[in-house]
This record gives sequence, structure tokens and C-alpha cells, in this order.
Amino acid sequence: MNSSSKIRVLLADHSSFVLRGLQEALQADPLIEVVGEAQNGREAISAVRTLQPDLVVMDLNMPLLSGLDALKIIMRDFPTPVIVLCGPNSEGAARAMEALEIGAVDFVTRIIGTRSPEATQVRDELVAKIRTSGSDRRLHARMRLKRGSVAARQRESRERLERPPVNKTTHAAATSSDEKGANILRRSRPEPAHFRIVIIGVSTGGPMALHSLVPCLPPDLPVPVLIVQHMPAHFTRSLANRLDFLSHAAVREADDGHFLRPGEILVAPGGRHLIVGRSGRTVKILDEPADSLHKPSVNVTVASATRQFGGRALGVIMTGMGNDGRDGMLELSRRDGYILAQDAASCVVYGMPRAVVEAGIANEVHPLGNLAEAIASCLGKRAWPPKHN
Repeated sequence: MNSSSKIRVLLADHSSFVLRGLQEALQADPLIEVVGEAQNGREAISAVRTLQPDLVVMDLNMPLLSGLDALKIIMRDFPTPVIVLCGPNSEGAARAMEALEIGAVDFVTRIIGTRSPEATQVRDELVAKIRTSGSDRRLHARMRLKRGSVAARQRESRERLERPPVNKTTHAAATSSDEKGANILRRSRPEPAHFRIVIIGVSTGGPMALHSLVPCLPPDLPVPVLIVQHMPAHFTRSLANRLDFLSHAAVREADDGHFLRPGEILVAPGGRHLIVGRSGRTVKILDEPADSLHKPSVNVTVASATRQFGGRALGVIMTGMGNDGRDGMLELSRRDGYILAQDAASCVVYGMPRAVVEAGIANEVHPLGNLAEAIASCLGKRAWPPKHN
């Protein structure tokens, strides 16, 4: 994508009414250009092929070919960032989780065509997500690498195999160029017995990243794990259920008063904060602080864990826009906590990890594929192969 051009967006929805609402919302933004529309999955695939948009906004419930089936073909044949529209209910949430697992970069609830305050909020959210994903050069570079015919991908594979080892070393260094010269706070890892809890913070690109990470965590971790994923209400239960199915460890959406158990993974419920209780033995689900930019908030959860356990927490910051988690991790670092960050190359959006790395409080930086092993080894364990490939 040319950095000086507008973000070229293709809209795909079965409803002309919703398409009009999307058009109005997006055309009002000076950085976004709507280049085409589609009203079923087949039209969407054809439009992606011919128009080559920077980003697709696509309904999951379309005739002739569903949005999910169209997404699979787009990701396979014409990899392009896709934001999906889904219903504001449990069925919509389940479909959104499946879409994110297939390769969609994000989702918004499909109430865009109405005039309600909720619809206005969703339209604003969609514009912000398009601006972030549509202008992310790293994301588009990854998509470009995936594009092309089967023959082109085979040629690319042959070329990689034929490269001499010195070039492989150069490539490995280049993938971490964002961390070159960064103020990584290098120190010896604490002993496994030091840790009392793990907190994982993640946002844009998180569901796909969590589907890679969580299934590789062993079931016998000696401490509880809390996951704070930026999501609205109703969606985190579907995420937790899917991760539970895929994982060796038990994964649950957290309830108020839920006991913290070693080896159990709790997902913060969408639209509310996950707090470690005063005893350090249970969690609380609260609406306060009400003025927090995100609900759930990584900062809020990490701060509550630090109050109860001091520096005996392992913080993990993963893909996501913005800087949620930085302030909480700063205090954790001051208390001698230990912090892992996902590297730039494997993030969908390198925002939250960048904020932590640039603050000089990340103790280790890892690609997504190595994070499960890094977490497990900090706790004296080894990562497990996933149950389902």
C-alpha cells in the first residue's frame, strides 16, 4: 500500500441498507476510500481478485456463499486484511471466533445500519480499526508474501531452501529489527517458584494469536493464568470455550468470585474488568474503574495482581493496538516482576508490545511461535504440542 494514498476498502454485506450505512460512515473519513461493494460471498471473492483492496469489511451471513466460506478462499488465494461483521449474540460471537481463527484481523458487531447511539459507537470503532489495519505496513507486507499462485509459492519455497546459511542468519536478524537497539531489560529469570500468577494482555489479532499460544501450554502449570483480551460482552465466552476445546489446560470465562487454581486459565469477560481479589485467592468482576479506555483493561488486571503478589507475577504482552498494559507492566517491573513481549514480526498490530519494549521494561522478546515455551519454561515446565492440528 502506498503510504500517501487512501485506504482502499471493499464492502461486502447482503443488505443494501447496511451497505449504505457503511458507505456513509467510511466516506466521511478523509483517509478511507470505498472502492467496491458485494452482496454475496461469490461477488466478494471476485471483487477482491479484480480490485485488490487494502482491506475488506465483510458480513459473515451472506447468500450463495457464506462470509466464512468466502473468507477461507480469500485467505487461501488472495490474502487480504478482513474485518468481519457479526451478530451481537452468542451465535454471532461463535462465528466471529471462527473467522478470526481462519485469518480475519478483527470484527465489529453488525448494527451499523441503524441510527442508535450503539450503532454510532460501532461505526466509530470500525473506522478506527480500518485506519489501524489498513495502514499497517507490516500487516500488508505479510499479506503480500502470502499472495500469488501455487507456482509462485512453490518458487518462493525453493528459493528459501536454496539460500545459504549466512542469508538465513541475516533474515533472522531482520525479523527483529524493531527490537534492535531497544532498551530490553535483560536479567536472569527468576526461579520458577518465584511466580504466583501469569497475566496475558492482548488486543487486535489476539484471538488468532491465542489460538496459537494457549493450546501449547501444559495442563500442569503451577500457577493460574489470566487472559485480558479486548472484546465486547458475549464474545469472550465463545473465545474461552473454543480455547478450552483446543487446549490441554482448562480454559474458562471468569465469573465473580472464581477461585484462582494452578493450571487453570481464566479469560476476562468482555465489557468488564477482571480484578485479583484482596485475598489473592479469587477474582472479582467489576465495572469500575468506569473511565478506563478499555473494558476489560490489561492495566487494571495487572495492577490488581501486583497489589496482591508484588513482583511475583509473570506479565505477557501480545499483539494489539494502543498501549494498554504498559502502565501496569511498568509498576510490575518496578516491583521486580518479569515481562515477556511478542516480537514485531509476528504481531498483527505491534502497538501494545511496542509500548512495553520502548518503555524499557520487557525482559524478553519472542516470536509468537516461541511464547508458549517461554512462559512454560519460566514456570519450570515445557510447552506441549497442540491437541488439534
